[in-house]
Amino acid sequence: MTELRGGRDEGILVISAYRVSQRRGTTAGPHTAYSQQINKMVVERDTTLDPRTRILKDLRDSIVSKREQGFKPILMMDANDDWLEKSSKIFQSFIEELQLQDPLHQKFGQDGVTPATYARGTNRLDYILVDSTILPAIKKIGTLGLHEGIHSDHVMLYMDCDESLLFQGKINRPVLNPAREFVIEHADKAEKFVEKF
Repeated sequence: MTELRGGRDEGILVISAYRVSQRRGTTAGPHTAYSQQINKMVVERDTTLDPRTRILKDLRDSIVSKREQGFKPILMMDANDDWLEKSSKIFQSFIEELQLQDPLHQKFGQDGVTPATYARGTNRLDYILVDSTILPAIKKIGTLGLHEGIHSDHVMLYMDCDESLLFQGKINRPVLNPAREFVIEHADKAEKFVEKF
């Protein structure tokens, strides 16, 4: 998780996450990510022993907390799930609850399908999900070819943003000369006015 702060106190939260492919109750080797996460859950006394669901809960808690501090999320994730599939209810709910946008699907999705990102399957497993306020700042988004950038059975995703739009001022936004008054949407200015009043 990386926090970026702009000059006017705007915040961008960049999260890189991996969600295991194994379902609850799967037998896996002792050195797999799944087993490591199960061991951590045992230490934390989380008896659900379901890392696939737990990561979504942890991500949700972090994103909600950071949004309250003024951060807008960019979640880059190997989700080992395709949210467009009917069987993907938990991942779909996660995206909908946090009101995350899928700009890659918005650009390339045809007939409700986005090109696969995994060499050994037809589903899309990898995502860049963003806060809706980030969408206007996205200048380019796409995928690289297989083995372009890294040797993997997944393709790499990329997103280029216009930094001036990404950090255009959310908390201490500049006000145009003709609009020096404040309205109820400018909560920070209303609070300062009330304090001085």
